[in-house]
Amino acid sequence: MVVLYSPVDLPLIGAWPLRLARPEQIILVEAELWPNLAAAACLAGVRMSLVNARLSARSERRFRRFGFFIRPVFRLLDLVCVQEPGDRERFAGLGVREGRAHLTGSIKFDPQGAEADAAQVESLRAVMERCGIRGSRPVLLLASTHPGEEKMLAGMWLRLREKFGGLSLIIVPRHVERAAEIVAELRLLGISARRRTGAVTRMDAAETLAPVLLVDTTGELRAWQCLATVVVVGKSFLAVGGQNPAEAVMAGKPVLFGPRMENFEPLVELLLRHEGALQVPDELELERQLGALLAAPEKCRRLGAAGFAALQAHAGATSKTVSLLLRE
Repeated sequence: MVVLYSPVDLPLIGAWPLRLARPEQIILVEAELWPNLAAAACLAGVRMSLVNARLSARSERRFRRFGFFIRPVFRLLDLVCVQEPGDRERFAGLGVREGRAHLTGSIKFDPQGAEADAAQVESLRAVMERCGIRGSRPVLLLASTHPGEEKMLAGMWLRLREKFGGLSLIIVPRHVERAAEIVAELRLLGISARRRTGAVTRMDAAETLAPVLLVDTTGELRAWQCLATVVVVGKSFLAVGGQNPAEAVMAGKPVLFGPRMENFEPLVELLLRHEGALQVPDELELERQLGALLAAPEKCRRLGAAGFAALQAHAGATSKTVSLLLRE
């Protein structure tokens, strides 16, 4: 394997990495199309593909202004794997040869492998029942929480419980080594939490109808999300970057997250565009939206179904792309 930086895209220089690496195929991702590299690949007989490609209407209009220069470059592409149906038409309009553009969906949004193990789900359902969390009652799950979020969101849960008396809470922190710290924080709020590993604090009779379970084990988040009524994504309120909501969405659950989802902006944009998730600016709006969902099960179901459909449209994108890359 030859690993090297891509050179500045200038005439003659573009041929240098081809002579050094002697590739059978060059695979570019999304919008990384370099004219001189493409020309050098064509002269060397090296197949060039563009995968996970997306071209907005705005970008297409900008490219059309330089059509005399852009069209010959796009004609050099042997394969273009696009994310959305509109992308295929836009690439064709810019010169991609007929039959070279294929709709595969987005590799980033491909939910393949995001499904939970059914046996694990049933095993955790039994754990949930033993902890006093009844499947017939609503369950709020806080997924991949970071420091400060457990205390803030548990306080919100206490207020919601005044309206929805049977509402249970499951907390799955991003770092399980913080479990003791989280239990102590919850105790200051008057919440006695059970720990998944069995090191539980005693709960009085008044608490048993709406218990709190702290998951201090790893590798179970995907299955726990299947057992929730609604999922709130952590690291999106008090930390930066957010966490991946895809697994909860693929479980068909209504998903909410805060304003700090910078690491997953394309996925967030997709879900919001299809009304398949809710993004809230703060804890107060989160509480309001959760209350509205818990009071209207049909609204809850529609939100979960819309998110699932948005990702399901990209199912198999990775395998489709690989198949096309290996076809010729």
